[in-house]
Amino acid sequence: MLVKEEPDRFYLFYQERIRITFIFMAYTVLKPLNIDDAARAHAKELRAYAHERRMSLTDARTQLISGQPMKNAEKLTMQVPIGYHIAYSIEQRSEGWFQRISVFHATPRIEPAPTVVARILEELFDIHAKKKAVGGRGGSVLDEALEVEPQNLANGCIAISLLYRYTWPGHEAPTK
Repeated sequence: MLVKEEPDRFYLFYQERIRITFIFMAYTVLKPLNIDDAARAHAKELRAYAHERRMSLTDARTQLISGQPMKNAEKLTMQVPIGYHIAYSIEQRSEGWFQRISVFHATPRIEPAPTVVARILEELFDIHAKKKAVGGRGGSVLDEALEVEPQNLANGCIAISLLYRYTWPGHEAPTK
């Protein structure tokens, strides 16, 4: 008579753990990005607010020396359903004015997908690629950024911070 071997309980537990992890990852990473008219309107308000409260070199130096956080930082952020957070600011550097956009997923330790970041840039902030990428990670809109840097946030999330040259409404440069 053959004795049927009982599977190792640790092995079964491990298999179940892997299955649950993949289901969770698929749910959190592959969630559809929902950019609706409300999100577009909020992004437009965010851009106008950032334009009115742009940070000059003097302001940046003062903030850096004082060590104080940015004033009204919560008004420079928005959430896009489902699960993405965006911070937007306009800052001056020695080379001119730039817009900084940081995108992060609400789930810790998950970097936002480049295709999602590219779609957010194009649909909410009117940053379009000058040339189309051929099967690239997220398109050439990310490739054309002047600066792309991942940032580890205090809450465990990973943000992608992008820097683009700022084009003024009406094409006039500010005096501030």
